[in-house]
Amino acid sequence: MRNSRKILFLLLLISLFLISSNFVLARELEVTYPAAGNIPGPSSTRTLLPDYVKYIFNLIVAISGIIVFGIIVFSGFRYATSAGNPTTISDVKDRIGSAVIGMIIILSSYLILNTINPQLVVINPILSTNKGVVVYDSPVSCTTGMGNPESQESLKPDVNYIKFGVSSRTLESLNDKAGAVWLYQSTDDLKVNLYSDLDWGGTKQEVTSSCISLPSTNYSSIELAWQNPGVYLCKDSAAKECSVYTSSQPKLADGFDNKVVSIRFKNINDIQYGAVLHKNQNYQGTCQVFAAAPPSGLSGISSVTVFLQGTAQGEGVTLYDDTEYQGISTSPYTSDQASLGDFNDKARSITIDGNYMALLFRDDNYGNECEVLRDDDPNLLIGNTVVCKGLFCIGGGINSVKVIPVKK
Repeated sequence: MRNSRKILFLLLLISLFLISSNFVLARELEVTYPAAGNIPGPSSTRTLLPDYVKYIFNLIVAISGIIVFGIIVFSGFRYATSAGNPTTISDVKDRIGSAVIGMIIILSSYLILNTINPQLVVINPILSTNKGVVVYDSPVSCTTGMGNPESQESLKPDVNYIKFGVSSRTLESLNDKAGAVWLYQSTDDLKVNLYSDLDWGGTKQEVTSSCISLPSTNYSSIELAWQNPGVYLCKDSAAKECSVYTSSQPKLADGFDNKVVSIRFKNINDIQYGAVLHKNQNYQGTCQVFAAAPPSGLSGISSVTVFLQGTAQGEGVTLYDDTEYQGISTSPYTSDQASLGDFNDKARSITIDGNYMALLFRDDNYGNECEVLRDDDPNLLIGNTVVCKGLFCIGGGINSVKVIPVKK
């Protein structure tokens, strides 16, 4: 037992070291990161935090495997040279057992989280709130790297410059004082406009390059129009204050929770985004599905399921009135069902064959609470808020279903 604690403590120290090293080294990248399996090491300061987390996890698993292998080899050597000493043999067995247990714990962590809720192990970056544009209070040199505030230690943030990741109705302390603009991205990825008045009013000045000294200082608001493909959730109907999502989020970005009023989609080639908007966080409550239309007048949005639209393929969605896909079943659905008729409130398990995603609704006509499923579920009584809400399964059941072709 003592040896088990030592092994686990050693693995924990390695994990903490790797995590702390990540945050120290990520800023300057003076160290070349080794590849962790099929996950390449971070190569630039634009690498998103979720990519670092994924890299660290894989690196920990790889290093843990090396440690366990080393302990087993060393213990095997001690066993071979123990000359039958019972104390040594017992110690060797304890070391090997502890190492194997430690490795099992690490490898099982992913499986456990994925079984409880696959979203717990999905790395989902939000694009728009990291880096966007820097507005300076005076002209700056646009030679390579000079527009980057990190390269100018004499300048003070929020005094000499302000960073903006989304559109802003005001330039704050730089109203009527803006002298230059510098973009972290190219103008192909981000379109920037400055306005002479607050709330994007007055004369518009388009920023045509990644670094530009402004012809005037009379600017009071800024618009950032991201060009990244994805789902844009906006706090205004003109789609100026938006946050960009390329994957599902159980909680919207800061400042957007319960404030979204419109949605936009930016697609590229055969990548066509769709979204399920949920009233509550963690994909709970009522929901609405959007594919391409840009509706406005939305309200009460706290989480989003992002999907890629696909072509219908496979048998579709089948419901069963017993767990483990037993009992009476419906015919496979490949299209929406506004009512399940005699099968209302009876579904207890579900199979999804092919490129489909199922939205299960508590009421007819896609009303009340909903839940999104991408894979089979042998027991809808566990963890499904539509079929079974609360500890004592208070509620009705599945009365309508939306079937959406997706890319998996």
